[in-house]
Amino acid sequence: MNQAREWIEYHVAGPPGTGKTTYLSRQISNAMVEHGRDEIIVASHTRAAAAEIARRDISLDSSQVGTLHALCYRAIGREHEVAEKYIKDWNTENQGYALEMDASNQDEPYAEIGRNITRGDQLLSEMNILRARMVDKRLWPTTVRSFSARWEEWKKINNLIDFTDMLETVYLTFDRWPGNPSIGFFDECQDLDTLQLALVRKMAKKMSHIVMAFDVDQTLYRWKGADPEGIINTSPDGFRSLPKSYRVPRAVHGIAKRWIEQAHKRLAVDYEPRDAEGEVTKINSQYSFPSRVIDAVEKYIADKKSVMLLTSCSYMLSETIKLLRKRGIPFHNPNRTRRGDWNPLRVNRGTSMAGRVLAYLKPDPSVWGDLAHMWTAKDLKIWLDPLRGREILVRGAKSAMEGLDDKAEISVVNLLEWFINESDVERVISNDIAWLREKVKSDKERLLDFPLTIVEKRGGITLREPPLVKVGTIHSVKGDEADVVILFPDVSLEGYKEWRSSHTRDNVIRQFYVGMTRARETLVLCKPSGVCHVGLWSF
Repeated sequence: MNQAREWIEYHVAGPPGTGKTTYLSRQISNAMVEHGRDEIIVASHTRAAAAEIARRDISLDSSQVGTLHALCYRAIGREHEVAEKYIKDWNTENQGYALEMDASNQDEPYAEIGRNITRGDQLLSEMNILRARMVDKRLWPTTVRSFSARWEEWKKINNLIDFTDMLETVYLTFDRWPGNPSIGFFDECQDLDTLQLALVRKMAKKMSHIVMAFDVDQTLYRWKGADPEGIINTSPDGFRSLPKSYRVPRAVHGIAKRWIEQAHKRLAVDYEPRDAEGEVTKINSQYSFPSRVIDAVEKYIADKKSVMLLTSCSYMLSETIKLLRKRGIPFHNPNRTRRGDWNPLRVNRGTSMAGRVLAYLKPDPSVWGDLAHMWTAKDLKIWLDPLRGREILVRGAKSAMEGLDDKAEISVVNLLEWFINESDVERVISNDIAWLREKVKSDKERLLDFPLTIVEKRGGITLREPPLVKVGTIHSVKGDEADVVILFPDVSLEGYKEWRSSHTRDNVIRQFYVGMTRARETLVLCKPSGVCHVGLWSF
Protein backbone atom coordinates (compact mmCIF):
# COMPACT_ATOMS: atom_id res chain seq x y z
CA MET A 1 0.00 0.00 0.00
CA ASN A 2 1.29 3.49 -0.87
CA GLN A 3 2.26 5.78 1.96
CA ALA A 4 -0.08 8.72 2.50
CA ARG A 5 1.75 11.80 1.24
CA GLU A 6 1.03 15.27 -0.06
CA TRP A 7 2.97 14.79 -3.27
CA ILE A 8 3.30 12.15 -5.96
CA GLU A 9 6.59 10.26 -5.74
CA TYR A 10 7.91 8.28 -8.70
CA HIS A 11 10.88 5.93 -8.48
CA VAL A 12 13.17 5.08 -11.41
CA ALA A 13 15.61 2.19 -10.99
CA GLY A 14 18.58 2.48 -13.32
CA PRO A 15 20.99 -0.47 -13.27
CA PRO A 16 24.49 0.00 -14.78
CA GLY A 17 24.53 1.42 -18.29
CA THR A 18 20.76 1.42 -18.76
CA GLY A 19 20.63 5.09 -19.76
CA LYS A 20 19.33 6.58 -16.52
CA THR A 21 20.72 10.04 -17.25
CA THR A 22 19.29 9.98 -20.77
CA TYR A 23 15.92 8.88 -19.42
CA LEU A 24 15.93 11.59 -16.74
CA SER A 25 16.94 14.26 -19.25
CA ARG A 26 14.06 13.26 -21.49
CA GLN A 27 11.59 13.38 -18.60
CA ILE A 28 12.94 16.77 -17.50
CA SER A 29 12.45 18.13 -21.02
CA ASN A 30 8.90 16.76 -21.12
CA ALA A 31 8.14 18.34 -17.73
CA MET A 32 9.46 21.69 -18.93
CA VAL A 33 7.12 21.59 -21.92
CA GLU A 34 4.12 20.60 -19.83
CA HIS A 35 4.69 22.70 -16.70
CA GLY A 36 7.19 25.40 -17.69
CA ARG A 37 10.92 25.57 -17.06
CA ASP A 38 10.56 27.66 -13.89
CA GLU A 39 8.69 24.79 -12.23
CA ILE A 40 11.64 22.38 -12.36
CA ILE A 41 14.49 21.65 -9.96
CA VAL A 42 17.14 18.97 -10.57
CA ALA A 43 19.59 17.63 -7.98
CA SER A 44 22.11 14.83 -7.77
CA HIS A 45 24.32 13.42 -5.05
CA THR A 46 27.64 14.20 -6.75
CA ARG A 47 29.00 17.12 -8.78
CA ALA A 48 29.88 14.78 -11.64
CA ALA A 49 26.33 13.42 -11.93
CA ALA A 50 24.80 16.90 -11.67
CA ALA A 51 27.20 18.19 -14.32
CA GLU A 52 26.29 15.30 -16.63
CA ILE A 53 22.61 16.18 -16.40
CA ALA A 54 23.36 19.86 -16.89
CA ARG A 55 25.35 19.04 -20.06
CA ARG A 56 22.26 17.55 -21.64
CA ASP A 57 20.15 19.88 -23.76
CA ILE A 58 17.58 20.74 -21.10
CA SER A 59 18.19 24.53 -21.04
CA LEU A 60 17.53 25.02 -17.33
CA ASP A 61 19.10 27.91 -15.46
CA SER A 62 22.23 26.93 -13.52
CA SER A 63 20.43 27.82 -10.28
CA GLN A 64 17.96 24.99 -10.95
CA VAL A 65 20.55 22.21 -11.36
CA GLY A 66 23.24 21.03 -8.95
CA THR A 67 24.10 18.91 -5.97
CA LEU A 68 21.87 19.22 -2.92
CA HIS A 69 24.70 21.09 -1.21
CA ALA A 70 24.96 23.57 -4.08
CA LEU A 71 21.19 24.15 -4.19
CA CYS A 72 21.13 24.72 -0.43
CA TYR A 73 24.12 27.07 -0.54
CA ARG A 74 22.34 29.15 -3.17
CA ALA A 75 19.14 29.07 -1.12
CA ILE A 76 20.79 30.56 1.98
CA GLY A 77 22.43 33.29 -0.06
CA ARG A 78 26.12 32.37 0.00
CA GLU A 79 26.69 34.91 2.78
CA HIS A 80 29.24 32.68 4.50
CA GLU A 81 32.49 31.22 3.25
CA VAL A 82 32.79 27.42 3.24
CA ALA A 83 34.71 26.09 6.24
CA GLU A 84 36.29 23.19 4.36
CA LYS A 85 38.24 25.68 2.23
CA TYR A 86 40.07 26.97 5.30
CA ILE A 87 41.51 23.78 6.78
CA LYS A 88 45.01 25.33 6.89
CA ASP A 89 43.65 28.12 9.10
CA TRP A 90 41.90 25.57 11.31
CA ASN A 91 45.15 23.66 11.73
CA THR A 92 47.01 26.80 12.75
CA GLU A 93 44.43 27.62 15.41
CA ASN A 94 43.63 24.05 16.54
CA GLN A 95 46.83 22.04 16.42
CA GLY A 96 45.45 19.39 18.75
CA TYR A 97 42.74 18.65 16.18
CA ALA A 98 44.82 19.13 13.01
CA LEU A 99 43.29 17.79 9.79
CA GLU A 100 45.37 16.17 7.06
CA MET A 101 42.69 14.70 4.81
CA ASP A 102 40.50 16.73 2.50
CA ALA A 103 37.35 17.22 4.57
CA SER A 104 35.17 16.96 1.48
CA ASN A 105 36.86 13.80 0.14
CA GLN A 106 34.42 11.48 -1.61
CA ASP A 107 36.68 8.61 -2.62
CA GLU A 108 38.41 7.10 0.40
CA PRO A 109 36.16 5.11 2.74
CA TYR A 110 39.07 3.60 4.62
CA ALA A 111 42.33 4.89 6.08
CA GLU A 112 45.18 4.64 3.61
CA ILE A 113 48.59 3.13 4.18
CA GLY A 114 51.24 5.83 4.10
CA ARG A 115 48.74 8.62 4.60
CA ASN A 116 48.66 10.62 7.81
CA ILE A 117 45.20 10.12 9.29
CA THR A 118 45.06 12.34 12.36
CA ARG A 119 42.86 12.24 15.42
CA GLY A 120 41.19 15.35 14.03
CA ASP A 121 40.40 13.54 10.77
CA GLN A 122 38.78 10.70 12.68
CA LEU A 123 36.68 12.99 14.85
CA LEU A 124 35.60 15.17 11.93
CA SER A 125 34.54 12.05 10.01
CA GLU A 126 32.59 10.67 13.00
CA MET A 127 30.90 14.03 13.56
CA ASN A 128 29.85 14.36 9.92
CA ILE A 129 28.43 10.83 9.84
CA LEU A 130 26.43 11.42 13.03
CA ARG A 131 25.06 14.66 11.62
CA ALA A 132 24.28 12.97 8.30
CA ARG A 133 22.36 10.26 10.14
CA MET A 134 20.56 12.88 12.27
CA VAL A 135 21.67 11.31 15.54
CA ASP A 136 20.71 13.32 18.62
CA LYS A 137 23.84 15.15 19.80
CA ARG A 138 23.19 13.96 23.34
CA LEU A 139 23.97 10.44 22.11
CA TRP A 140 27.30 11.36 20.54
CA PRO A 141 30.53 10.10 22.11
CA THR A 142 32.08 12.62 24.47
CA THR A 143 35.20 13.00 22.30
CA VAL A 144 33.09 13.85 19.24
CA ARG A 145 31.01 16.37 21.20
CA SER A 146 34.21 18.04 22.38
CA PHE A 147 35.56 18.26 18.83
CA SER A 148 32.18 19.50 17.57
CA ALA A 149 32.11 22.31 20.15
CA ARG A 150 35.55 23.50 18.99
CA TRP A 151 34.53 23.20 15.31
CA GLU A 152 31.30 25.16 15.84
CA GLU A 153 33.08 27.90 17.79
CA TRP A 154 35.75 28.26 15.07
CA LYS A 155 33.10 28.52 12.35
CA LYS A 156 31.15 31.13 14.30
CA ILE A 157 34.20 33.32 14.98
CA ASN A 158 35.22 33.20 11.33
CA ASN A 159 31.70 33.49 9.86
CA LEU A 160 31.98 30.09 8.13
CA ILE A 161 29.60 27.26 7.38
CA ASP A 162 30.46 23.67 6.54
CA PHE A 163 28.82 21.41 3.98
CA THR A 164 26.43 19.85 6.48
CA ASP A 165 25.39 23.31 7.73
CA MET A 166 24.09 24.04 4.24
CA LEU A 167 21.70 21.11 4.43
CA GLU A 168 20.73 21.60 8.07
CA THR A 169 19.99 25.30 7.60
CA VAL A 170 17.64 24.69 4.70
CA TYR A 171 16.06 21.67 6.40
CA LEU A 172 15.37 23.57 9.63
CA THR A 173 14.39 27.00 8.26
CA PHE A 174 12.88 26.48 4.78
CA ASP A 175 9.68 24.72 3.83
CA ARG A 176 10.16 24.96 0.06
CA TRP A 177 12.88 25.51 -2.53
CA PRO A 178 13.50 29.10 -3.64
CA GLY A 179 11.32 29.88 -6.63
CA ASN A 180 8.74 27.39 -5.39
CA PRO A 181 9.23 24.73 -8.10
CA SER A 182 6.52 22.11 -8.38
CA ILE A 183 8.49 19.28 -10.03
CA GLY A 184 11.71 17.83 -8.62
CA PHE A 185 14.13 15.34 -10.17
CA PHE A 186 16.62 13.72 -7.79
CA ASP A 187 19.36 11.45 -9.11
CA GLU A 188 21.70 8.97 -7.36
CA CYS A 189 19.23 8.72 -4.48
CA GLN A 190 20.74 5.46 -3.22
CA ASP A 191 23.62 7.56 -1.85
CA LEU A 192 21.52 10.17 -0.05
CA ASP A 193 22.07 10.11 3.68
CA THR A 194 19.30 10.40 6.28
CA LEU A 195 19.50 14.19 6.42
CA GLN A 196 19.53 14.59 2.64
CA LEU A 197 16.58 12.24 2.22
CA ALA A 198 14.65 14.05 4.96
CA LEU A 199 15.40 17.37 3.24
CA VAL A 200 14.17 16.12 -0.14
CA ARG A 201 10.94 14.80 1.32
CA LYS A 202 10.31 17.89 3.46
CA MET A 203 10.63 20.11 0.40
CA ALA A 204 8.45 17.70 -1.57
CA LYS A 205 5.49 18.65 0.65
CA LYS A 206 5.24 21.91 -1.28
CA MET A 207 5.65 20.21 -4.66
CA SER A 208 3.27 18.23 -6.81
CA HIS A 209 5.67 15.57 -8.14
CA ILE A 210 9.15 14.30 -7.42
CA VAL A 211 11.11 11.70 -9.38
CA MET A 212 13.77 9.76 -7.49
CA ALA A 213 16.29 7.85 -9.62
CA PHE A 214 18.64 5.29 -8.11
CA ASP A 215 20.26 1.88 -8.15
CA VAL A 216 20.54 0.48 -4.63
CA ASP A 217 23.09 -2.07 -5.87
CA GLN A 218 25.41 0.85 -6.67
CA THR A 219 25.32 2.44 -3.22
CA LEU A 220 28.89 3.65 -2.57
CA TYR A 221 28.66 6.14 0.26
CA ARG A 222 27.27 4.10 3.13
CA TRP A 223 30.47 5.02 4.97
CA LYS A 224 29.40 8.68 4.77
CA GLY A 225 25.88 7.99 6.02
CA ALA A 226 24.08 6.90 2.84
CA ASP A 227 20.67 5.45 3.69
CA PRO A 228 19.48 3.16 0.86
CA GLU A 229 16.89 1.67 3.20
CA GLY A 230 15.10 5.00 2.89
CA ILE A 231 14.48 4.02 -0.73
CA ILE A 232 14.02 0.27 -0.24
CA ASN A 233 11.38 0.73 2.47
CA THR A 234 9.31 3.30 0.57
CA SER A 235 6.21 2.46 -1.47
CA PRO A 236 6.22 4.91 -4.40
CA ASP A 237 3.19 6.11 -6.32
CA GLY A 238 4.85 4.88 -9.51
CA PHE A 239 7.87 2.72 -10.31
CA ARG A 240 9.84 2.11 -13.47
CA SER A 241 12.91 -0.03 -14.00
CA LEU A 242 15.08 0.61 -17.04
CA PRO A 243 15.27 -2.83 -18.63
CA LYS A 244 18.44 -3.05 -20.75
CA SER A 245 22.07 -2.07 -20.35
CA TYR A 246 23.74 -0.34 -23.26
CA ARG A 247 27.14 -0.96 -21.67
CA VAL A 248 27.47 -4.30 -19.89
CA PRO A 249 27.96 -7.37 -22.17
CA ARG A 250 26.66 -10.83 -21.35
CA ALA A 251 29.82 -12.30 -19.80
CA VAL A 252 30.36 -9.32 -17.50
CA HIS A 253 26.65 -9.13 -16.70
CA GLY A 254 26.70 -12.81 -15.66
CA ILE A 255 29.52 -12.52 -13.14
CA ALA A 256 28.33 -9.13 -11.86
CA LYS A 257 24.83 -10.54 -11.30
CA ARG A 258 26.16 -13.51 -9.34
CA TRP A 259 28.37 -11.19 -7.33
CA ILE A 260 25.67 -8.69 -6.32
CA GLU A 261 23.25 -11.46 -5.39
CA GLN A 262 25.48 -12.09 -2.36
CA ALA A 263 24.19 -8.81 -0.87
CA HIS A 264 21.47 -9.21 1.75
CA LYS A 265 19.68 -5.85 1.57
CA ARG A 266 18.66 -5.21 -2.02
CA LEU A 267 15.90 -3.88 -4.16
CA ALA A 268 16.47 -6.59 -6.75
CA VAL A 269 16.00 -5.24 -10.26
CA ASP A 270 16.57 -7.45 -13.30
CA TYR A 271 18.00 -5.97 -16.45
CA GLU A 272 19.25 -7.40 -19.73
CA PRO A 273 22.87 -7.12 -20.90
CA ARG A 274 23.71 -5.47 -24.16
CA ASP A 275 23.80 -7.70 -27.22
CA ALA A 276 27.49 -8.61 -27.11
CA GLU A 277 29.25 -11.56 -25.52
CA GLY A 278 32.21 -9.74 -23.98
CA GLU A 279 34.63 -11.63 -21.77
CA VAL A 280 35.82 -12.06 -18.21
CA THR A 281 39.43 -13.07 -17.82
CA LYS A 282 42.12 -13.26 -15.14
CA ILE A 283 45.71 -12.10 -15.03
CA ASN A 284 48.30 -13.38 -12.57
CA SER A 285 49.48 -9.95 -11.50
CA GLN A 286 49.10 -7.99 -8.29
CA TYR A 287 48.80 -4.31 -7.47
CA SER A 288 52.18 -4.46 -5.72
CA PHE A 289 53.86 -6.07 -8.79
CA PRO A 290 51.75 -4.97 -11.77
CA SER A 291 54.18 -5.51 -14.68
CA ARG A 292 51.93 -8.12 -16.35
CA VAL A 293 48.99 -5.78 -15.97
CA ILE A 294 50.89 -3.05 -17.79
CA ASP A 295 51.89 -5.57 -20.49
CA ALA A 296 48.18 -6.22 -21.00
CA VAL A 297 47.41 -2.50 -21.04
CA GLU A 298 49.95 -2.00 -23.84
CA LYS A 299 48.25 -4.68 -25.95
CA TYR A 300 44.78 -3.20 -25.38
CA ILE A 301 45.76 0.36 -26.24
CA ALA A 302 47.61 -0.89 -29.34
CA ASP A 303 44.14 -2.04 -30.46
CA LYS A 304 42.73 1.40 -29.54
CA LYS A 305 40.78 0.01 -26.59
CA SER A 306 40.07 2.28 -23.64
CA VAL A 307 41.28 0.80 -20.35
CA MET A 308 40.29 1.50 -16.75
CA LEU A 309 42.58 0.43 -13.89
CA LEU A 310 40.61 0.27 -10.62
CA THR A 311 41.43 -0.31 -6.97
CA SER A 312 39.47 0.08 -3.76
CA CYS A 313 42.02 2.53 -2.28
CA SER A 314 44.27 4.99 -4.08
CA TYR A 315 47.52 3.85 -2.46
CA MET A 316 47.12 0.57 -4.35
CA LEU A 317 47.67 2.47 -7.62
CA SER A 318 51.15 3.77 -6.81
CA GLU A 319 53.17 0.95 -8.46
CA THR A 320 50.85 0.91 -11.47
CA ILE A 321 51.30 4.65 -11.96
CA LYS A 322 55.09 4.31 -11.69
CA LEU A 323 55.10 1.71 -14.48
CA LEU A 324 52.71 3.71 -16.68
CA ARG A 325 55.04 6.68 -16.39
CA LYS A 326 58.16 4.57 -17.00
CA ARG A 327 56.69 3.07 -20.16
CA GLY A 328 55.34 6.37 -21.44
CA ILE A 329 51.67 5.33 -21.39
CA PRO A 330 49.42 8.40 -21.07
CA PHE A 331 46.75 8.14 -18.36
CA HIS A 332 44.29 10.37 -16.54
CA ASN A 333 41.16 10.51 -14.42
CA PRO A 334 38.82 13.12 -15.90
CA ASN A 335 36.45 12.71 -12.95
CA ARG A 336 39.08 13.82 -10.41
CA THR A 337 41.10 16.50 -12.17
CA ARG A 338 42.38 17.95 -8.89
CA ARG A 339 44.50 14.88 -8.30
CA GLY A 340 47.79 15.59 -10.00
CA ASP A 341 49.07 12.03 -9.48
CA TRP A 342 46.15 10.74 -11.54
CA ASN A 343 46.37 13.56 -14.10
CA PRO A 344 50.08 14.21 -14.76
CA LEU A 345 49.37 15.73 -18.19
CA ARG A 346 46.77 18.18 -16.91
CA VAL A 347 46.90 21.93 -17.27
CA ASN A 348 47.58 23.35 -13.82
CA ARG A 349 48.44 26.99 -14.33
CA GLY A 350 48.86 28.32 -17.83
CA THR A 351 50.39 25.73 -20.16
CA SER A 352 50.85 22.07 -19.17
CA MET A 353 54.22 20.39 -19.52
CA ALA A 354 52.72 18.28 -22.30
CA GLY A 355 51.71 21.54 -23.98
CA ARG A 356 55.29 22.80 -23.76
CA VAL A 357 56.61 19.67 -25.45
CA LEU A 358 53.95 19.97 -28.15
CA ALA A 359 54.93 23.61 -28.69
CA TYR A 360 58.53 22.45 -29.24
CA LEU A 361 57.26 19.96 -31.83
CA LYS A 362 55.11 22.50 -33.73
CA PRO A 363 57.24 22.29 -36.92
CA ASP A 364 56.96 18.48 -37.04
CA PRO A 365 54.29 17.33 -39.55
CA SER A 366 54.35 13.79 -38.09
CA VAL A 367 52.92 15.33 -34.92
CA TRP A 368 50.85 18.26 -36.17
CA GLY A 369 50.03 17.26 -39.75
CA ASP A 370 48.61 20.18 -41.72
CA LEU A 371 48.79 22.33 -38.56
CA ALA A 372 52.58 22.08 -38.41
CA HIS A 373 54.38 25.41 -38.79
CA MET A 374 57.55 27.22 -37.81
CA TRP A 375 57.43 28.49 -34.25
CA THR A 376 55.76 31.73 -33.41
CA ALA A 377 57.19 33.96 -30.70
CA LYS A 378 54.54 32.56 -28.35
CA ASP A 379 55.49 28.95 -29.17
CA LEU A 380 59.15 29.69 -28.55
CA LYS A 381 58.51 31.28 -25.16
CA ILE A 382 56.31 28.35 -24.14
CA TRP A 383 58.90 25.64 -24.73
CA LEU A 384 61.86 27.69 -23.56
CA ASP A 385 60.26 28.49 -20.20
CA PRO A 386 61.24 25.25 -18.34
CA LEU A 387 64.78 25.23 -19.80
CA ARG A 388 68.07 26.60 -18.45
CA GLY A 389 67.97 29.81 -20.46
CA ARG A 390 71.35 31.16 -19.36
CA GLU A 391 73.10 28.14 -20.87
CA ILE A 392 71.15 28.42 -24.12
CA LEU A 393 70.50 32.08 -24.96
CA VAL A 394 72.72 35.10 -25.42
CA ARG A 395 72.16 38.13 -23.23
CA GLY A 396 69.21 40.18 -24.48
CA ALA A 397 67.55 37.29 -26.37
CA LYS A 398 64.57 37.10 -24.04
CA SER A 399 64.00 40.85 -24.29
CA ALA A 400 64.08 40.56 -28.07
CA MET A 401 61.46 37.80 -27.95
CA GLU A 402 59.26 39.81 -25.59
CA GLY A 403 59.31 42.68 -28.07
CA LEU A 404 57.73 40.52 -30.77
CA ASP A 405 54.04 39.98 -31.39
CA ASP A 406 52.99 36.54 -30.13
CA LYS A 407 52.01 35.53 -33.67
CA ALA A 408 55.29 36.62 -35.25
CA GLU A 409 57.01 33.70 -36.97
CA ILE A 410 60.51 32.88 -35.78
CA SER A 411 63.15 32.37 -38.46
CA VAL A 412 66.35 30.35 -38.39
CA VAL A 413 68.19 33.68 -38.52
CA ASN A 414 66.46 34.68 -35.26
CA LEU A 415 67.55 31.44 -33.62
CA LEU A 416 71.15 31.86 -34.73
CA GLU A 417 71.12 35.38 -33.24
CA TRP A 418 69.60 34.33 -29.93
CA PHE A 419 71.22 30.95 -29.23
CA ILE A 420 74.75 30.75 -27.88
CA ASN A 421 75.70 27.60 -29.76
CA GLU A 422 74.97 26.89 -33.41
CA SER A 423 74.87 23.17 -32.59
CA ASP A 424 71.90 23.82 -30.32
CA VAL A 425 70.07 25.51 -33.19
CA GLU A 426 70.71 22.50 -35.42
CA ARG A 427 69.28 20.14 -32.82
CA VAL A 428 66.30 22.40 -32.11
CA ILE A 429 65.40 22.70 -35.78
CA SER A 430 65.39 18.90 -36.03
CA ASN A 431 63.04 18.73 -32.99
CA ASP A 432 65.59 16.68 -31.05
CA ILE A 433 63.76 15.48 -27.92
CA ALA A 434 67.03 14.39 -26.30
CA TRP A 435 68.22 18.01 -26.52
CA LEU A 436 65.08 19.21 -24.74
CA ARG A 437 65.60 16.68 -21.96
CA GLU A 438 69.24 17.75 -21.56
CA LYS A 439 68.36 21.41 -21.08
CA VAL A 440 65.51 21.15 -18.54
CA LYS A 441 65.84 23.02 -15.25
CA SER A 442 66.44 20.69 -12.32
CA ASP A 443 63.18 21.66 -10.60
CA LYS A 444 61.23 20.88 -13.79
CA GLU A 445 62.84 17.53 -14.63
CA ARG A 446 60.20 15.32 -13.02
CA LEU A 447 57.33 17.35 -14.44
CA LEU A 448 58.70 17.23 -17.98
CA ASP A 449 59.96 13.64 -17.79
CA PHE A 450 56.60 11.97 -18.42
CA PRO A 451 55.57 13.86 -21.60
CA LEU A 452 59.13 13.48 -22.92
CA THR A 453 59.03 9.73 -22.25
CA ILE A 454 55.70 9.50 -24.08
CA VAL A 455 57.23 11.19 -27.15
CA GLU A 456 60.37 9.03 -27.02
CA LYS A 457 58.43 5.75 -26.76
CA ARG A 458 55.18 6.46 -28.61
CA GLY A 459 55.70 9.50 -30.78
CA GLY A 460 54.68 13.11 -30.31
CA ILE A 461 51.24 12.63 -31.83
CA THR A 462 50.30 10.55 -28.78
CA LEU A 463 50.43 13.72 -26.68
CA ARG A 464 47.73 15.25 -28.87
CA GLU A 465 45.34 12.34 -28.35
CA PRO A 466 43.11 11.85 -25.30
CA PRO A 467 44.64 9.18 -23.03
CA LEU A 468 43.13 5.74 -23.51
CA VAL A 469 43.97 4.74 -19.93
CA LYS A 470 42.09 5.86 -16.82
CA VAL A 471 43.27 5.19 -13.29
CA GLY A 472 41.37 5.63 -10.06
CA THR A 473 39.49 4.18 -7.16
CA ILE A 474 36.16 2.52 -7.82
CA HIS A 475 34.48 5.47 -6.10
CA SER A 476 36.09 7.93 -8.51
CA VAL A 477 34.69 6.36 -11.70
CA LYS A 478 31.04 5.91 -10.74
CA GLY A 479 29.02 6.59 -13.89
CA ASP A 480 32.04 6.18 -16.17
CA GLU A 481 32.94 3.28 -18.47
CA ALA A 482 35.75 1.77 -20.57
CA ASP A 483 36.17 -0.99 -23.12
CA VAL A 484 38.39 -2.88 -20.67
CA VAL A 485 38.23 -2.75 -16.88
CA ILE A 486 41.17 -4.17 -14.95
CA LEU A 487 40.07 -4.69 -11.36
CA PHE A 488 42.37 -5.34 -8.40
CA PRO A 489 40.45 -7.32 -5.72
CA ASP A 490 42.32 -6.03 -2.67
CA VAL A 491 40.92 -4.00 0.22
CA SER A 492 42.58 -2.21 3.10
CA LEU A 493 42.57 -3.68 6.61
CA GLU A 494 39.51 -1.59 7.45
CA GLY A 495 37.83 -2.72 4.25
CA TYR A 496 38.62 -6.33 5.10
CA LYS A 497 36.92 -5.89 8.47
CA GLU A 498 33.80 -4.74 6.62
CA TRP A 499 34.06 -7.66 4.20
CA ARG A 500 34.27 -10.14 7.06
CA SER A 501 31.32 -8.66 8.97
CA SER A 502 27.80 -9.75 8.11
CA HIS A 503 26.58 -6.26 9.04
CA THR A 504 28.79 -4.37 6.59
CA ARG A 505 29.68 -6.94 3.91
CA ASP A 506 27.09 -5.49 1.53
CA ASN A 507 29.07 -2.23 1.36
CA VAL A 508 32.11 -4.00 -0.09
CA ILE A 509 30.01 -6.17 -2.41
CA ARG A 510 28.36 -3.07 -3.88
CA GLN A 511 31.70 -1.31 -4.28
CA PHE A 512 33.17 -4.08 -6.43
CA TYR A 513 29.90 -4.50 -8.32
CA VAL A 514 30.26 -0.89 -9.44
CA GLY A 515 33.82 -1.62 -10.53
CA MET A 516 32.82 -4.68 -12.57
CA THR A 517 29.98 -2.95 -14.37
CA ARG A 518 32.17 -0.18 -15.83
CA ALA A 519 33.28 -2.67 -18.54
CA ARG A 520 31.90 -2.40 -22.07
CA GLU A 521 33.77 -5.41 -23.44
CA THR A 522 36.27 -7.07 -21.11
CA LEU A 523 36.59 -7.44 -17.36
CA VAL A 524 40.06 -8.47 -16.15
CA LEU A 525 40.37 -9.77 -12.59
CA CYS A 526 43.80 -9.54 -11.00
CA LYS A 527 45.40 -11.76 -8.38
CA PRO A 528 45.24 -10.42 -4.80
CA SER A 529 48.43 -9.09 -3.20
CA GLY A 530 47.75 -10.48 0.26
CA VAL A 531 45.16 -11.73 2.71
CA CYS A 532 42.95 -8.62 2.54
CA HIS A 533 40.90 -9.19 -0.59
CA VAL A 534 37.32 -9.98 -1.58
CA GLY A 535 37.77 -13.39 -3.20
CA LEU A 536 37.26 -12.45 -6.84
CA TRP A 537 40.25 -14.50 -7.94
CA SER A 538 38.42 -17.73 -7.05
CA PHE A 539 34.87 -16.46 -7.62
